[in-house]
Amino acid sequence: MPKKAAASDKDPFDDLPDDLLRRILYFLPGDDALQTCVLGTRWRDIWRDRTRLSFHYEGWSSPTFDRYEKLANLIIHVRGNSPLTYCEINHFDVVGNPGTFTCTKQLIEYVLECQVKWLKVRPGLYHGERLQPEKYDDVPLPLDDRLISQFLKTIEFQYVEFKHSSLDFSDCPKLQMLTIRDCSIYVRRIVSESLKYLQIIDGCTFPERSRIQIYTPRLISLDLDCSDGGSDGLAPLLEKMPLLQSAFVMIGYTCLDYCDCDEPSCTCSDEDCVLLNGLSNAVHLQLTAEWKKNFVGATVPQETTEQPILCASLLVVEIECRKIDQGVREILKILSTSGILYKQISIKERWKKH
Repeated sequence: MPKKAAASDKDPFDDLPDDLLRRILYFLPGDDALQTCVLGTRWRDIWRDRTRLSFHYEGWSSPTFDRYEKLANLIIHVRGNSPLTYCEINHFDVVGNPGTFTCTKQLIEYVLECQVKWLKVRPGLYHGERLQPEKYDDVPLPLDDRLISQFLKTIEFQYVEFKHSSLDFSDCPKLQMLTIRDCSIYVRRIVSESLKYLQIIDGCTFPERSRIQIYTPRLISLDLDCSDGGSDGLAPLLEKMPLLQSAFVMIGYTCLDYCDCDEPSCTCSDEDCVLLNGLSNAVHLQLTAEWKKNFVGATVPQETTEQPILCASLLVVEIECRKIDQGVREILKILSTSGILYKQISIKERWKKH
């Protein structure tokens, strides 16, 4: 009778190239990928060299937070400070466990040490059926001071409440893209000398008594949407952006920059307008405001309102509105004073009443 083949301790994956093993790990959930480290030093080395990490905790479906925290600490211990290109930190809770936010802080500090280039942070607390921003004044993140990184290029925040004097990214000299989505932004300034792309979108809320000043002198693209969901508060004040090429700005009905110019009781005047100095160098500019909204917006000193904005680079202006009212006419007046021809302006009336 033929003899049975002797059992072998050889790893059946030994003949596979490293690139294929990396591909396998890429499709595995984080905790399953970590468990491959017990298969041998080769697996551990390949796992340690992964440049993308995702930390995900959901208080209603994940294991206990203590177990999750131990898993996160184990990942940090095994990986060490190997460089990262991307990290996503998603911490969602129902009861507001303070340990969740402490863990978020520690993970941000860790990935910054790993020279992460793209960081996405999404902590939140469930209220009913909707994730909402969680407060961070009780358990401070590194954002209470400045983020410090010589490698960070992209940051995305969602479901965060910022309650600091400023969001200052001066110590991130390579930062090029910042996305703030569905956050509460109660700061005085957003500052970055290197930023090129800025998005503030999806229902962010702003202070009600003061304006956030945005200082991003190297910005080339701006997406400022103050219309979706609970976008209340005063619209930010844009400082000059001499390199700006493309801008989309939308003011919604919940924004406090409100004007009833069609009503006899309206008390606004030309002195209550913020001119578009920050957008004056844009080549493509899209301005959108909902019905009965003073799109121009805030109060500035009288000597500023007397000066026309400079729009020498502006080739196209798109204005979206429910109807052409006094607010739209003010914009047209400002643009005309600044040398913009009517043929360069496109006005789209939407949500017309029938």
